[in-house]
Amino acid sequence: MFVERTKALRNATIARNEGSAARQELEAIEQTLATKDEEAKLDKLALDERNDKLKKLVTVAKPAESDLRVEAGRDDRLLFSLVAVIGLAVLFGGAAVFSVAGGERRARLAQTDFDETAEDGDGDFEPGPMAIHEIGAHQE
Repeated sequence: MFVERTKALRNATIARNEGSAARQELEAIEQTLATKDEEAKLDKLALDERNDKLKKLVTVAKPAESDLRVEAGRDDRLLFSLVAVIGLAVLFGGAAVFSVAGGERRARLAQTDFDETAEDGDGDFEPGPMAIHEIGAHQE
């Protein structure tokens, strides 16, 4: 009898341990199912949101042949080049006019300062490129 009770106790302990392990597995499976249900709800909401966005998108219609207009390209490089050359000519021409505008007055002042008979040496002043003796200063 003692052996039977020990055997029954051992079987009961093993059954209890197996039952608790099965219960833990069942709880884990139930928690996994609960999270899967939540994920499924969130996925469904995301899918519904994307379907709403898809409905709002406008599909682009392919243009028909009658909607297209073809124009030949223009080559305006020559025109741009001519305008640039004319612009530079006007710019440098204006600069030349403004730089020479005071030249007559300076020439008269230079003639009064240029005196070959001056004894102190201050009268030998000649402005401009003609002051360089190799170009065209007064020959002595």
